[in-house]
Amino acid sequence: MIERTHAGKPALITFTSDFHELVIGDLRPDNPVTLRYDPKRIIPQDENYLFGDSKRPIIAHVQFGKGKPESSQVLISQIGIIENPVNDPTGHRSVLTARFDIPADAEELIVWFSYLAQSGEMHYDSDEGANFRFGFASDDITVLDATVVSDPQTPYSGFAVTVAANDKIEAISVRYRVVGDPTFGKNEKPLQKTGQHDDEGRSIWEVAGLTVPYRATVRFKIYYWIGGQRYKDDDSGHYYLAPQPEPVKAPPPPPELARAAKAWK
Repeated sequence: MIERTHAGKPALITFTSDFHELVIGDLRPDNPVTLRYDPKRIIPQDENYLFGDSKRPIIAHVQFGKGKPESSQVLISQIGIIENPVNDPTGHRSVLTARFDIPADAEELIVWFSYLAQSGEMHYDSDEGANFRFGFASDDITVLDATVVSDPQTPYSGFAVTVAANDKIEAISVRYRVVGDPTFGKNEKPLQKTGQHDDEGRSIWEVAGLTVPYRATVRFKIYYWIGGQRYKDDDSGHYYLAPQPEPVKAPPPPPELARAAKAWK
């Protein structure tokens, strides 16, 4: 099994000013999630908006499944009103936040935002009306293995991925590219059920023999479908790698440092 980069960490979803939605941490039922939002996504360009002004609130709306009740909160600035917020398209600087508790029976996380402009017009940030929808990848799917098999007798290698998935998942695909080789481009291929199951009873899906350059390093993410809705697992934006890099091991301390530590005791 390939360990997730942020396994066990609190879930954060950042909505950046360049209209990306970045998930970090373990997004799953019965856990909290913090939404981080850049107001530039929704405030009209000609409006004189003061960052964090409670008189001009931006509202975060969530549902925990299609047709389920809506919850909403005002997004707030954790450090009060800022006259000159630091703009950062990656969402690492000035953002507004709201925290929601995901119930244990949540089916998915549906999010959208609203803002009443000074003109009286209501503005929405809702993925063009479809709303932003996030699956619980930590619960839904696990990447068990990813390999690149190289045969010295051929000029190519074979990329393979194996995953375990809950029975509610209808389809799975892998989107991949070769690290350091922009000419290879992006590819997406479906996985198929093998008829086997893991120790938790989840179905095993796989795809093998995908042609890549000889001894390539492949960067990939997983898409999966539940109820016709597509969700993404990209390991919190880090993506997965095949073959897996060797664990980083810290070198042993130099002898003089070890002797000094021993003498200190």
